[in-house]
Amino acid sequence: MPVYARCRNCHQEWVSRSIRFEGDFNVTMNLSNNTEPCPFCGGTAHLMEGEFKVDDKSVEILSASPSETDFVIRMNAKQRQKLNQSARWAQEQMRAGNVDEARVAHVLERTVEQNVPHGKTIIEHLRDPAVGNIGTWVSILLALIVWLSTMDSGISIEDAQQVADETARTVLRELEHSSSTLPTPPLPAPPAGEQPPPATELPTPKTR
Repeated sequence: MPVYARCRNCHQEWVSRSIRFEGDFNVTMNLSNNTEPCPFCGGTAHLMEGEFKVDDKSVEILSASPSETDFVIRMNAKQRQKLNQSARWAQEQMRAGNVDEARVAHVLERTVEQNVPHGKTIIEHLRDPAVGNIGTWVSILLALIVWLSTMDSGISIEDAQQVADETARTVLRELEHSSSTLPTPPLPAPPAGEQPPPATELPTPKTR
């Protein structure tokens, strides 16, 4: 998981070249007063500061100022690709008819949990027992994945939860005013030659 830097002069952000973790790991670390030159304006950039629990997929803030929290939820190109692949597969499954909607929902949930930092926290925050229709839940998950896969900057967990709430409300409003059983938001077109993976290659959720 990379550590991020931000220039207080030009406000650009990037992956730090000074501190980087690779491979499988799970550590708790304190970061403070770390700087490096800004590659954009030449000013002094500050690395994220605070106490963090870091593994190869996510960063959990143990103690940090509010100005540091928007470094938390970010995704690399591979993670975005997996989100898009799973969403395209789910849309195809839902259009095919006679689909196991519960399985589709579980695959989407697992994809978010495995590829989005704090994805499980977002899913659990968004889950509403009042949404009894599994097809509606799939629609909400698809809309959430579209937003996550196009997010191009860091965002705090709190802001992510607020956007997720608004995404769910938007889907529910659209369902109320549409005769369609599954409104599916547009996804970015796959790269040339890329085919969505078969279901057997997608994450298989554990039985709850």
